[in-house]
Amino acid sequence: MNKTIRFSLLVTLMIFSSGCSKAPAVTSPSTGMIRLTSATTEPVQTSQPLPAETAPTMTSASTQPVTMPVTIPETKPATKAGTQPATQPATKPATQPATKPVTQPTTKPATKPEPSVTTGEINALEKAIDYLDFMAFSYKGLIKQLEFEGYSNDEAVYGAKNCGADWSAQAKQKALDYLEFSAFSKSGLKKQLKFEGFTDTQAKYGVDNCGADWYEQAVLKAANYLDLMSFSRSGLIKQLEFEGFTHDQAVHGAKENGY
Repeated sequence: MNKTIRFSLLVTLMIFSSGCSKAPAVTSPSTGMIRLTSATTEPVQTSQPLPAETAPTMTSASTQPVTMPVTIPETKPATKAGTQPATQPATKPATQPATKPVTQPTTKPATKPEPSVTTGEINALEKAIDYLDFMAFSYKGLIKQLEFEGYSNDEAVYGAKNCGADWSAQAKQKALDYLEFSAFSKSGLKKQLKFEGFTDTQAKYGVDNCGADWYEQAVLKAANYLDLMSFSRSGLIKQLEFEGFTHDQAVHGAKENGY
């Protein structure tokens, strides 16, 4: 019985050690000798069979291997020498710009430059000033005169706009110029100034400030008509009224000329 227990212990030890060595040792119960067995051989049989209830069945180590738990060490992903992992970019993120953000300019935006003055415009301006030195002109009349001189409309307009003339004062001067060589009624002179290109306001200013005596102008006008042809008293009065004189001014003109 002791031999049986001893043998069972040896077999158990042999099974345990079969996972640690390639050739486990087996001791024969009959001889007491230890012999090596191959891991691939058939189960070991003893020379004396064991009781059925105690004799363990020995199988090859290859059929029921005894394994030990294996722990796989953590390894970092292999990277190339001298470089950083792909998850760590070498450059800074795009959300951190290297340059300062663009700010609004502190100066006012550039305005469109005025076009340069042409030679023709300069000459037209000089010509306009020359005309105004010896004759009165309206704005429209001066432009027409400059165009008659050969300047383009743009050049003539530039000259008239920049000559610095006071057009109301020009209307007054033009009224005086007309009164120097011909007689006019107040309404007749105003029409003549408007014909010259002055506005209604400018023409009114001219006749109101020229200092004319309209009764005296009726006398002069009646004399001019009588120098050209013969008139009856009533015919002369009607002609003076047609020229714009009032009835009283026309009667005065006829009376002063012998009627």
